This record gives sequence, C-alpha cells and structure tokens, in this order.
Amino acid sequence: GISADGNAASTEEVSMPPPPALKGQFIIVGSGQLYMSMYPGGLYRQSMIAGWSTSILEKGYIATVKENEQYGPYWYPTDLSRNWTNTNVPAVHFGGWYDIFAKGTVDKVLGFRV
Repeated sequence: GISADGNAASTEEVSMPPPPALKGQFIIVGSGQLYMSMYPGGLYRQSMIAGWSTSILEKGYIATVKENEQYGPYWYPTDLSRNWTNTNVPAVHFGGWYDIFAKGTVDKVLGFRV
C-alpha cells in the first residue's frame, strides 16, 4: 500500500542525511517507528501484520517480526526517533484519522519539529 512509501522515507532518514537537492517532502501515512506500529504497547498486532504480509505474498515476514518481538537492533533502522537530526527537510505529513499509522504520523510531525 501507499504507507510503504511513507515508511521507506522514514527508514532512509534514520540511516543517512537527506541529499542536498531535497528541498521538501510529502510523506503519506508512514510511521517513524515501525516497532511501535507492529507491537503497540508491546502486543503483537496480528491482524495487521498477518493480513498485510499474506496479501502481498510475504508470509515469511510474519516469522521475522515474531522473532524480533523485543525492541532491539533489528528495529533500529526503522526508528526515526533514534536520529531526528537527519530530518532537516520541510515535510507535509498526510495521515488519516483511522489509519493504522495515525500515531506514527503524529509522532513524526512532533519529531520533525525537534
């Protein structure tokens, strides 16, 4: 879905500063912390993960997510909150009230302001 692009944009910013030519971003329904989206409150979000992984024919991903139930090195590259300093490009964050990444969208807006 479209959130894959929003999540990918966040993942890129965790590992490296944006390219100098990038002057703005339009990020759609992406989470800046995938672990928190997959394990909100520490509980595995089975309906979202299993349903999404099955629909894109990536059932093997379910096992990977379950093997990494605890927050740790596997999740670091998907956690923008570990490196807000790379988010120095203005961005419009687009999210939905009932979107599965609604909290992540709000967290990113607040984090970008740091």
